[in-house]
Amino acid sequence: MKALLLSKYRELAIAEVPTPAVGVGEVLIRVGACGICGSDVHGYDGSSGRRIPPIVMGHEAAGRIAAVGAGVAGLAEGDRVTFDSTIYCGACAYCKRGEVNLCDHRQVLGVSCGDYRRAGAFAEFVAVPARVANHRRSMKCASCRNPSRLKSEAALWLSTSVTAVTR
Repeated sequence: MKALLLSKYRELAIAEVPTPAVGVGEVLIRVGACGICGSDVHGYDGSSGRRIPPIVMGHEAAGRIAAVGAGVAGLAEGDRVTFDSTIYCGACAYCKRGEVNLCDHRQVLGVSCGDYRRAGAFAEFVAVPARVANHRRSMKCASCRNPSRLKSEAALWLSTSVTAVTR
């Protein structure tokens, strides 16, 4: 697949990278639109220290589910979705209290630091745990499954605003 790769600080290139495999409990999303966050800008220039090249950045996105991994319920191929960029474990004390932003094992899409590397959504596809899409539906928010009339470019803004409202 094609992706926008931060190959070194201040250098972005369209690159051919492997399409992510969809694992158990995950969904593969065909990215329709991805916003550029201020943290991506700081990753580009190296000032954040959280985007160590090479990395595919991008974490505010919307698209359609292209594949559903084993064990996923309630989401199907073709569903239009946004998702939370915080990948949380779901099992630690913080997660059990619903404080997933404080998760002991949290990762963020499009971030590479000393502890982990997680490819982001400046790409044709991104794989995420289904729970980062499902948690919004459980709060009766429209951002998880987007109505067909809402363009991906507009839907991606829901991913960030809903995350702030629902936490």
